[in-house]
Amino acid sequence: MIQGGEAWGIIPDNCTLNVDVRLVPGQTPDDIWREMENIFQCLKNEIPDFQAEINELERREPWEIGRDDKIVRTMAQSCSDVGIPLKYSGYMGTAECTIYGRYGMKGIIFGPGKLQNNAYKENEKVSLDELLKACQVYFVTMLNWA
Repeated sequence: MIQGGEAWGIIPDNCTLNVDVRLVPGQTPDDIWREMENIFQCLKNEIPDFQAEINELERREPWEIGRDDKIVRTMAQSCSDVGIPLKYSGYMGTAECTIYGRYGMKGIIFGPGKLQNNAYKENEKVSLDELLKACQVYFVTMLNWA
């Protein structure tokens, strides 16, 4: 999001650019930081009066978990037991898994409904059948965990 100026037709003396970068496995926050610094350095080289300040609001590492991990295998078996077709995929977004991962806990994203075109939007919705099936998977996963 770019914010700057006070009125149309007036050249602002400053602006603020907010960027939200979601990392994928293989990227690091430091890589992105260096890339931003390089971009600003190029701008400073071209525009002598250019000044920029970079502030990091939150740092989240990318999250990835293998299919052979216990939680993935257990959840996959539970989905099969309940009759839910399983789809392995990545998700371009963020979730608590990245936070849990900092403390050595592993997690996956699973729940009723569809993430695409539904999650984090106004009027999120899920059918009662999807909700009940997800509850069954959670319950069977707890039973299968031991």
